[in-house]
Amino acid sequence: MARTTGNTAQILTKLYEEQFDQDSFAPFRISWPQLRSIMAVPRLDEGIVGDINSALSECGQALVPMNNFLLIAREDDFEKFRAIPDRTVERYIPDSSASLADDDDQELETGE
Repeated sequence: MARTTGNTAQILTKLYEEQFDQDSFAPFRISWPQLRSIMAVPRLDEGIVGDINSALSECGQALVPMNNFLLIAREDDFEKFRAIPDRTVERYIPDSSASLADDDDQELETGE
């Protein structure tokens, strides 16, 4: 019987906390076949992966799909990565968008 995406997210959270490879409470990767086995499904599609990620995001975690594996991490795991400065982003803003307000919390509308 296939597991729900919510149950799968709970298992991934437990795995995050579990000690293996001499570490616990650390990002880890899981193979696509391993995740399919945990879910007991023959195939993972974008919808299932998105639903698992949505369930994990409620706990401050993320599921990042890659070609050969999936990465499970918490938001604070990403804090150590470099952040792009505004002045660098500004070099890539099209001229027609130059009038947008400079507000960190503002999101661009997609026009949908």
